[in-house]
Amino acid sequence: TTGVYIMVCGGQPGTSLIVDDISMMIGDSPAPTPSPTKKPTPQPTPNPTPSPTTKPSSIPTPGLPVCNGNLLTNSDFEDAMTDWRGWGGASVDLTPGVTGNAIKAFGRTGWRSGPRQDLLQDDLSCLVPETFVHFDFKVKLVDDVTGLGVDCNPSSSNDCPMVTVRHATWDYVYNHNMEWDPTNWNTFHGVYRVSGAWTTGVYIM
Repeated sequence: TTGVYIMVCGGQPGTSLIVDDISMMIGDSPAPTPSPTKKPTPQPTPNPTPSPTTKPSSIPTPGLPVCNGNLLTNSDFEDAMTDWRGWGGASVDLTPGVTGNAIKAFGRTGWRSGPRQDLLQDDLSCLVPETFVHFDFKVKLVDDVTGLGVDCNPSSSNDCPMVTVRHATWDYVYNHNMEWDPTNWNTFHGVYRVSGAWTTGVYIM
C-alpha cells in the first residue's frame, strides 16, 4: 500500500454510515448534465462534418488497463471486508446491502471517520494531473442506538456522506445536490479533479 487512500465519511457523531456498491472511476470532466444542452443553436447546418469530431474524449489515457475500470477492489463487499478497514475511530462490519453485503462504520465520534481503502501503486499511475475521478455509491445514515434512518442536509459540507481523498493533503468530494431520504438508500455521485502532484485538490459539486 502507499499511504494514499479514500474514505467515505460525513454525518453527525452517533450515526452509523452504511455504504454499498462503491466505485472510483476515471471519467469525463464535471457538468455531465449540462453538456447535452450546450449545443442547441449549432443545429442549422453550417458545418455538419466537424460535429462528430467535436467531442473526441476528455478521458485521460494513462495507458494502464486498470485505469478503464473501478480503481477500488471488493467494491460490493461480497468478499467480506477484504481491503477495507475503519478509520478515525470507526469500527466496521458487514450488514445487508442493496443486494448482498454492505459495509457499516459505527462507533463514530465525528464526521471524519468511516470505511477506508488504501490505493495501490497502479491506481496512482492512473491519477495524472487534470484527470477527473468519479465516485459513486449507495449510502444510508442510521442512528447508532435506535437503528432508524437519520436525516441530513446535503448543502451543509459535513452533514451528509462525502468522500475524503488523502494524499499529501486532505481533499473532499461532496454532492450538495443529492436528494436525501432518511428511510432509504441514497445515491452519491461526486467528481474530483486531480491537480498537479496532488498538492491542491479541487472538489466539484
